[in-house]
Amino acid sequence: MSELGDALSALAGKAKRLLAKDGQVGEENTKAVLVEPILQALGWDTHDLDEVQREFRYKSQDNPVDYALFISARPRLFVEAKSLGHDLGQHKWRAQSVNYANTSGVEWCVLTDGNFWQVYKSNAPGDLEQKLFLETWLHSPEGRTPPFGPRYVLSLLARDKLAENEIETLWQVLNVDRKGREALLAMIQEKDAGLVRLIRGRADLTQKQVEAFLSRAEVSLDTPQAQISGAVPSTAGKKAAAVRRQLGGLPSQRALEVPLLRAIVARGGEVRVKQHGADMYAALAQEFDVSEQQQKVVLSDGKTTAWSNRIRRTRLRLVKSGDLDGSQRGVWTVTEQGQRRAAEPRSSSLPPLGRPRFDGHLDSMDGITESR
Repeated sequence: MSELGDALSALAGKAKRLLAKDGQVGEENTKAVLVEPILQALGWDTHDLDEVQREFRYKSQDNPVDYALFISARPRLFVEAKSLGHDLGQHKWRAQSVNYANTSGVEWCVLTDGNFWQVYKSNAPGDLEQKLFLETWLHSPEGRTPPFGPRYVLSLLARDKLAENEIETLWQVLNVDRKGREALLAMIQEKDAGLVRLIRGRADLTQKQVEAFLSRAEVSLDTPQAQISGAVPSTAGKKAAAVRRQLGGLPSQRALEVPLLRAIVARGGEVRVKQHGADMYAALAQEFDVSEQQQKVVLSDGKTTAWSNRIRRTRLRLVKSGDLDGSQRGVWTVTEQGQRRAAEPRSSSLPPLGRPRFDGHLDSMDGITESR
């Protein structure tokens, strides 16, 4: 796949030059100068309707998808393209692309602006965060390194690789790793009884000693990138691991729940995020000893900080549990249930200042933000 590497390098330079035009590149030009050349570099004959169909409709009444890629007369991958520089983080476009692929029986879909590429498994259980498999980019205006190199990700979309279903094999490996990390970190954070017993037996400690150890411990788990035949991961994986270690001290969503409720209660029980969100985020950062450097780490969308995203995710949890009222956009209001929870004794619900925190890692799926 050395030809692919050369092609991606050349197209990265082209994307850089076009991005300097500051929004003057439209969707059709993006398809012509970036998207289709990449498809061609991946082995797809864009002039053969048996392989690539533009403006494809699974049913006559459906809205068309920009590209449907066929193998053995069956659509195997949908590609939805937006103009270069378009914000791919918008929920509308992501949900539209993934849902259309799923209802059409197409397992894999891509959302791209020609530079940024997001790969989704449309039929994966869960929400969009669980369906987003991999993302990468050719050129980053901010100089950021993608969590997975473009050659590593786009190799999966090559015609021969898609025919061999290597993408499914990699999905199984990475999904197992993700679920395993989440489960183990949850066991540590929740002081799972089985884990406590196991450590007691191995370390000859009392239950209280083990629980005290788990309360103090900071844990970060990394797994090496799985190999794709014909594609060697770049140093992006090592850099992404370094970022994850940098963010390992962020408090978990669970640990943030009650402090966030108390922060809102302290501001009258209702906060308008645009006016007072930054102040609240800063107060929580001070409470949990989150450094300025950690607060400035930006997710893969290039705009959202990991710290503000963590708090917004916590807000979603509180809405689902009934502690916050989520009916008014941009306004976070504590419910009566939330007021009672915020009033609980601090010893039972709030970790003391400076307590080590559990987070685990920040992977590409953390790049999905919630804007309310």
